[in-house]
Amino acid sequence: MRMNHATLYCTAFSIVSLLNGCATAAVYPAFAEQQIECASAYACARTWQRVQVWLATSAPYRLAVTNDTVLQTYGPTNYSLVPGYTVTKITQADGTGVISILARCDARFGPGLKSCLYDPAPHAAKLAAAALDN
Repeated sequence: MRMNHATLYCTAFSIVSLLNGCATAAVYPAFAEQQIECASAYACARTWQRVQVWLATSAPYRLAVTNDTVLQTYGPTNYSLVPGYTVTKITQADGTGVISILARCDARFGPGLKSCLYDPAPHAAKLAAAALDN
């Protein structure tokens, strides 16, 4: 197959542009986590309820799993620029506990697909702030 000069030039320009774009793009981890510590059983229950309400009304994906210890949304879909969420609750016998919020990215690339095209940390922080809002 023989390429003319215009085709060769366009192909070379496209490759250089693509490589330049990848070299200058910001790289973020594929997930971000926020933790909320609960000082009492009441505080954990209230925070858990607020997380569930926020996920049901404000998350980009619907809830897929809802129980006493795990809340998880569907998604993220392939190469989506909005995160999916997994929230877990671990409580101790005295009622204290930790609620962990994980925002997951699927606009991934790189070795092992462990890098993301956007930062999921602000999404996790936004959910944590909503859960703690009085």
